[in-house]
Amino acid sequence: MMDRYTQSKDDYMHLRSLKFGGTKTSINWDNIMIHRILGKGTFGETYEAKLDGKIYALKRQKITEKEFKDWDSCVLPINRESEFFKWINGLSTNDQIFFMKMYAQRRYECDFEFEPIRGTQSDELTESKYCQDTLVEKKDHTIEKIIYQMDRKQIISAFCQMVYAIDLMHKSGYYHFDTKLDNICCTETKDPMITIGKYGKIKTHGIILSLIDYGQVLNQKFEMNDIENEMYRIAKICNVDLFLLIE
Repeated sequence: MMDRYTQSKDDYMHLRSLKFGGTKTSINWDNIMIHRILGKGTFGETYEAKLDGKIYALKRQKITEKEFKDWDSCVLPINRESEFFKWINGLSTNDQIFFMKMYAQRRYECDFEFEPIRGTQSDELTESKYCQDTLVEKKDHTIEKIIYQMDRKQIISAFCQMVYAIDLMHKSGYYHFDTKLDNICCTETKDPMITIGKYGKIKTHGIILSLIDYGQVLNQKFEMNDIENEMYRIAKICNVDLFLLIE
C-alpha cells in the first residue's frame, strides 16, 4: 500500500520551497509519512501526513503536462490556487488564521491512480503521469461534520468569522466560488476571544473557522474563460460569493 505514495529520489527535482510567516520552509519529502485518507475530490485525494513529529494535510492531485511545466502563469486553475496562497501569506497574523496555510509544494512524475468522483476528468488528465503535492495545515474538523453538534453561540461566532474571511477576499478582488460546509473547517481553541480586523474582538466559543480548497478562486488578474468572466462580473457588482447564494 505504501508503494503508492513512494517515489524515487529523481522525482524530487521539482521541490518548491515557499516563504510563509517570514521564514523560508524547506522540507524533505522522503520523510513524510501518510497515515490515512481524509477526503476525495474531483482531481485527487487529501491525506493526513506526519513530518518531524507534526501533523499536516497532504493534497495530491493529477495534473496535465502543461500544468507540470508551468509554475507561474495565472491562466491555469492549479496555478491560481498557488497564487492565492501567496495572498494569504501577505495577510496579517490575525487574518491568516481564517485561511488554510501552505508550507510547501512540488510537482513530479508518479503512478498515482485516481478515479474521478464525478467523471469530470478529461482523457488528457486521466492518462497523465504527473502529480502535484501540496503540504498544508491540517484543521480539526469540517463544519459539515460538526454543525449539528454546535450550539447557538458557536454558530453565531462561526457566521461572523466566515463573513469576515469572505469580506477580506472580496476587498482584494478574490472570490472563492466554492464556499460550502465541507470547504469550511474549524480548529478547536482555548482562546476565549479572536480579533476580527478593525471591528475588534468576538468570542470564539471554542472554535476558529477557516476557508479551505482554493481551486475555484477567481481574481480579475487571472485569465478566465467567458463563463468565469461573467461570474466574476456579477460577483463584483453584487459583492457576494455566488456559491453562498446557490448552496
